Amino acid sequence: MANDSYRHKAATRRNNPTPETESLMTDEDREPKPFTIDRHEIATPVLAWQREGETSALTGDAPEDALLRMEALPLYVREKIAPSEFVNQLRKPDSGIQLSTDDFNGLPEGADPLNFYEHSGNWQNRLIHGDSADVMKSLIAKDGLAGQVQMIYYDPPYGMSYQSNFQPTTDNLDVKDNDSAVPAGDALPIRAFRDTYRNGVHSYLDGIHKQCVLARELLADGGSLFVQIGDENVHRLGVLLDEVFGADNRVATITWRPTGMPSAKLLGESASYILWYAKDKEQIKFNPIYEPRDRQGQMADFTSYAGVSVRGAPDRKPSKDERQDVALLPEGARLFKRSRLTSQGYSTTGRSVDYWYNGKWHSTGPTSQWRVSVCSPLQRGAGPRADDEPCPGDPDGRQDECGMCALKRQGRLSDLGTTLHWKLFEEERPGRKVDNVWHSVAAPSKKRYVVQTADSIVERCLLMTTDPGDLVLDPTCGSGVTADLAEEWGRRWITCDAQRVAVAVARSHLLSQVYTWHKIADAGLDPASGFVEETIPHVTAATLAYGTVDDPENQIRLVDRTSVETRRPRICSAFTVESISPYTYLPLDEDTHGDLPTADPTDAETLLQLLRNTPVCEADGRPIFDVVETIPWPDTKLVGYGARCASATREGEFTAGVMIAAADATVTSEVARRAAVESRDNDPKCENLIIIGYDFEAAIPPAVGPVHVHRVVASRDLRLPETVNKSADGGSFVLLAEPDVILGTSAEGNITVELLGCDTYDPAANRARGYGTDQVECWMLDTNHDGFSFRVRRAYFPNGFRKGSDIKKLIAKIPKRERDEHALDNIQSTVSQPFASPDPGRNIAIKVITTTGAEMTTTIDEGW
Repeated sequence: MANDSYRHKAATRRNNPTPETESLMTDEDREPKPFTIDRHEIATPVLAWQREGETSALTGDAPEDALLRMEALPLYVREKIAPSEFVNQLRKPDSGIQLSTDDFNGLPEGADPLNFYEHSGNWQNRLIHGDSADVMKSLIAKDGLAGQVQMIYYDPPYGMSYQSNFQPTTDNLDVKDNDSAVPAGDALPIRAFRDTYRNGVHSYLDGIHKQCVLARELLADGGSLFVQIGDENVHRLGVLLDEVFGADNRVATITWRPTGMPSAKLLGESASYILWYAKDKEQIKFNPIYEPRDRQGQMADFTSYAGVSVRGAPDRKPSKDERQDVALLPEGARLFKRSRLTSQGYSTTGRSVDYWYNGKWHSTGPTSQWRVSVCSPLQRGAGPRADDEPCPGDPDGRQDECGMCALKRQGRLSDLGTTLHWKLFEEERPGRKVDNVWHSVAAPSKKRYVVQTADSIVERCLLMTTDPGDLVLDPTCGSGVTADLAEEWGRRWITCDAQRVAVAVARSHLLSQVYTWHKIADAGLDPASGFVEETIPHVTAATLAYGTVDDPENQIRLVDRTSVETRRPRICSAFTVESISPYTYLPLDEDTHGDLPTADPTDAETLLQLLRNTPVCEADGRPIFDVVETIPWPDTKLVGYGARCASATREGEFTAGVMIAAADATVTSEVARRAAVESRDNDPKCENLIIIGYDFEAAIPPAVGPVHVHRVVASRDLRLPETVNKSADGGSFVLLAEPDVILGTSAEGNITVELLGCDTYDPAANRARGYGTDQVECWMLDTNHDGFSFRVRRAYFPNGFRKGSDIKKLIAKIPKRERDEHALDNIQSTVSQPFASPDPGRNIAIKVITTTGAEMTTTIDEGW
């Protein structure tokens, strides 16, 4: 499977930082970058609501020169994934195919990889964990993608009532509409929920308005935004989008019927809607889509204008029985549609004169004209003419005969009925041109996420408005449907979601998929060169009359019908997994708490009170220790309290510093290191640091010098009082685990890594306590880790693959002589395949993703 994925060589992306290089970033790169969005002058009615959102200054009532100042945070590349390396795991060790040595980044020669955002390298698609508005801001200001996105597919919440669409784990699709699915330890969806619903419809509209304003800035001039919405809010969002984009840029309201719509006491709601807006309707990119139709469908489409042509017999209309069953048509019969031969407007150049055909004069009417040139020198009052009278010539001078006579000579005129028409035969029609009512749609083909749009819906939007190589954005990733379809059709993609589970589901799916190899026009690897597509002549009265049917410019592109290489399987293009962390940069001379990632005093006191009454537990609920007493530590920036703790496993106490992170902060490794130093400065004997937060960077070290770092995740109950489970009496604080691995040696002397599970540290017992691998979604190895970024060189799924995976198909596509007969077992193992020792100065990095989407990493620096 050499050259087994597309390469977007014509596109580049800026060099982004990684969590490992955060400490090497300049202040300018790390700090939020300000940028402004101008108000677009919109002459349209404006929806009234209690606007308090970030973009509320850009309303229809604002001054024409109003602008909004925003700030963009950096995106951090957490994983670099080349699926071709995953495929190599499925081959025999002696297959002769080595792991890729390609330069993943592809920066220009001599470029410093630590000069972030200054250089551009290879394009990789992007899977991002983060709030969509924060991600879009970063794409605009940090990555320079304003005006570069061709299509955005946005699927916001349908309504304002709290109907949970959070999926708590990757292996659980059975999510009920209640509060129990709010993911613990994942601050971003919690924040998104609070921001969306805190003030009912008003905050809901604030959020939608902000997303759409940012989407407009990202779109190319010919780009399109599709907003999927239900009956409850389609009317509000239509007016809101008119304001943001301008009513003149509304393209269509598409109606489609999903499966599983809820029942209703009154009139049932069986439709969903897609609001389609253009950045600039005059420049919009549009590819018509045609639904293939069988003969019965063609008959239905032709309606009362259907005709039947049989050699040696006059044309006729089909009988009633033939309309019901086309199998009753005579052998050799051709169906045709009687198509209009006139257009609006009286002609002053001779196209409105009568035309003699089949023994009578045919008129255009007083306000119409023929679509093609006509030679008739006589009017009806002059009497009849001979049907075989030669044409005196084309009055337009384009050819020897006029357009009408050319159609007559070709047998393309029909006088069935009262008006003269031209005949379009069934085989000349590519199908039914898709309009704004979509009948032939289905449920998701392979449902792998609790909220998932039908593939065919997104696919149509993608094909209608993009070409191969174009960039597509989905700010509501879910299961990754948009990314999956963009990959299938050779488009570049960026997708993001606030839920770690969604990112985990999408990552696993993209890694194990098999895609179609659509032939590229120049036989290369970059789909931006275009696909080899089917075409069909655009048959019209004019192209027939003037003999231009076969001209290249008169061909209809069938963008969904490409030439494919069936024996050439394709895997996903290279992509990165990224995250966006709220601003946690701490200047060393900072004297205030304004920008620190710590909780405000009220939230801190609430958590401390609960902490003193609730044990800190392992992930399985077993208590580890209790916080008996806390005292304030003055003159500290991060570690605000000291604590006396008691072990739940044996008698004895220990002391610890306590840092309480802000609700929306991601605690980074840099913050953890500074907090550990601060703890030691405040108490020289302190050997434990407890960090209580809602979101943690995976690379936080388990210890900083002599100080053990305990990452304690606070339950979602503590951030969403409106959804608290009143009966809960434990599990509010859970200690995050570390991967438990051991190194081994193969018979050939290579290294193996075995994942035993995950460990939590019991400070009072001074030992690790572990649990198994049943909660592991996947674990990954960077077998030659350079300390600057995590490159996935091995990936394993010990609990198997989820619904919709193509893993068995992927294995089957590998030539038998190369395929490892134990391939499936190998990649579902907790023991890695053997690999060579890292290069000098490098190490082995291990990352574990749990079924809840949580990440844990560790590195091994020696011992091989």
